[in-house]
Amino acid sequence: MVPAGGTSRRMGTDKLALPLGGSTVLGELLSRVPRSVPVAVVGPARPDLGGRSVLATREDPPGGGPAAAVDAGLRALAAAEWTSGAATPAPPPEIAVVCAGDAPWSPLAVPALVAALRAGPPEVRCAVAVDGGGRRQVLLAAHRLHPLRAHLSTARDSGVAGRSARWLVGAGALEVPLPEELLADVDTPDQLLEARRRS
Repeated sequence: MVPAGGTSRRMGTDKLALPLGGSTVLGELLSRVPRSVPVAVVGPARPDLGGRSVLATREDPPGGGPAAAVDAGLRALAAAEWTSGAATPAPPPEIAVVCAGDAPWSPLAVPALVAALRAGPPEVRCAVAVDGGGRRQVLLAAHRLHPLRAHLSTARDSGVAGRSARWLVGAGALEVPLPEELLADVDTPDQLLEARRRS
C-alpha cells in the first residue's frame, strides 16, 4: 500500500506530482516495485503513475491519516482479483508492505524488511525501517497480513481515521536499520533538489 493523500504543507504544492527522473515523485516510487506485485495507491486521483497499473482508492474520510489509508488499501486489494498473468493463480499473500508515497527509493528497502519479518518470531507482526539515528520510519514497514487486518478491525467501531502509523506498527515491531539513501523522502524544495540530483 502507498499512502498518497498527505497535505504537502512543507512543499506548498502536491509533492507527489512534482517532476522527478522521467516521471513524478510517486511515479519514481512505483517504477521500483516489480510489476507482478499488486499495489494500492491511497489518495486523490493522480494521472501520472509512471505507466504503472495500480489499484487507486481513497481513505475514509479523505485525509483520515495513515491508518485509514492502509485500511482502505487492504480492503481494496482484498476486493480485487489480482493475478500476475501466470497460468495458475498466485498463492494468497502473507505479508503487506507500506511505502510512503513521498519516499521514491523506499521499495528498494522492502526485501530486507520482508526477510527480517519472515526470519523473526511468528508473534511479531511487523518489521519497520530504522534510520541512522535510531528513529523508526513507520511508513516503511512490512506487516504480517492477517494480524494487520485483525489490528485494524479492533479499531473500526471507534474509528480508524486519525490513528497514526505508529499505532499501526505497534511497540513490539522488529527494527531493521537501513541505509539513509533508501529512506530519503521528498518533503521540502531542498529535498526535491537532492532527489533530482540522485535521479
